[in-house]
Amino acid sequence: MLAKTHLYSLIDMLPESEIYSAKRYLEFLISKVSDPLLQTLFTAPYDDEPVEKEELQAFREAEKDISEGKTQSLESVMREFGL
Repeated sequence: MLAKTHLYSLIDMLPESEIYSAKRYLEFLISKVSDPLLQTLFTAPYDDEPVEKEELQAFREAEKDISEGKTQSLESVMREFGL
């Protein structure tokens, strides 16, 4: 409980301009613990599988297409699929 008491005193020392930020951060910490999806994401193992040459080439082609403007808007894709 000593830690909570210290936390309360830190909150009391915060400048008024930082109260909202502190509130948002504390809410984030609480949601990180209580939200099952966030908990799963935060505890997922690191993906250490190497990137294959074909995948790397596909990434490069996609980046090139994006830089050249060869993309479709979300709206046009949704229309294409009747959504």
